[in-house]
Amino acid sequence: SRDGRRFCTVGGIGGARVFDSIDGRALLTLDQAVYGGDFSPDGEQVSVYGPDRVIHVWDIHRELETAPLRGHLSMVSQVQAHASGRLMVSASREGVIKTWSAPRSGEALLTESFCTGSTASPDGRWVVVGTAWRGMQLRDAMSGEVRWIRPSRTQSAYSYCFSEDSRLLYVSGSD
Repeated sequence: SRDGRRFCTVGGIGGARVFDSIDGRALLTLDQAVYGGDFSPDGEQVSVYGPDRVIHVWDIHRELETAPLRGHLSMVSQVQAHASGRLMVSASREGVIKTWSAPRSGEALLTESFCTGSTASPDGRWVVVGTAWRGMQLRDAMSGEVRWIRPSRTQSAYSYCFSEDSRLLYVSGSD
């Protein structure tokens, strides 16, 4: 978790376990196949993914799945909970990135294909999506409206990071 109070181990076929980092107590054990995931900003939920193409959002204390997020056509490869708690970005092996509204609703706000990467700004206003053929797009996080597009110069960008104040965007790739 962002505050260091919890950590999650994943073991593919062996499932996942969430631990209290202070006393080492297991807080949640998932028997399903899990490849990765991310904590909500407050550390009270964990979103995990595996081979089933679904993002499973779990309430750690109640040990209850609160919202299965469905819509990817191939295995999910990344999940990132936004610092605001209002958004989640996921990527899948077919190159699709989805931005989800508050993870409990299960509604994808935007879907973009042929993606090379994505991230959300710390203030929750923006999502950057990199595509293999259209370059980079800055989108309004809530409406999905494209604010600007930067064509790729020669190769694709793969990694994106906003500054803490959300005013600067750092990009790396194979240019």
